[in-house]
Amino acid sequence: MTTVSFDEFKHEIRLAIGEAPDDLIANYVRLAIIELCERSQVLARTIEIDLQCGVEEYYIETEEDERIVSIQRICVDGNCCSDNAILRASEPCDTGCTVHSRAIWFVPPDTLNIRPVPTSNKEGAVKVFVAVAPTREACSVDQLIYERYFDTVINGALARLYLAKTTPWHDRGLAEYHRQLFDKGVAVAGMDRQTGHMRGRIKMTPRRII
Repeated sequence: MTTVSFDEFKHEIRLAIGEAPDDLIANYVRLAIIELCERSQVLARTIEIDLQCGVEEYYIETEEDERIVSIQRICVDGNCCSDNAILRASEPCDTGCTVHSRAIWFVPPDTLNIRPVPTSNKEGAVKVFVAVAPTREACSVDQLIYERYFDTVINGALARLYLAKTTPWHDRGLAEYHRQLFDKGVAVAGMDRQTGHMRGRIKMTPRRII
């Protein structure tokens, strides 16, 4: 995975507010990215889990400095389910939340429980599709966010920065303006997730043969 440092967003923000401490700008960039990822769930990962004989709890390992926002889909032996009743289950459930005859539930922040307990080992038997966001300690983000949602992140950071009352750039009107732009950007990212990052109508035209 290629990542981009939060520093890459600083220049654009300084053009708007002038000089500000690096750590302050980086923190507001981080908060904007976290909110973008949590609300749109646009940053996704696919994680394979090996079933182990006698093991009920499985750790869902994400990339460094990322955390799970939600479970989007679970596949067991090629049988998949995206039913919210299953994906939002966070307590033991032996009925009503099954995938391929197995009861599965997610225990935040990063554990998947499976019943009945496997009686044999099976490599890559479970695939978990998760939405992730940077942790509050992260200093970089997936390049996808930088390349596709740069302006959205800038607007999210500025919406917060302009609300800082003790700063020379405090401006509630500009804060509201950038908040509206940020919210629109989040909505676009959410649509991108649902459409597989395909935007607009696709039209295929037969090639003309002369």
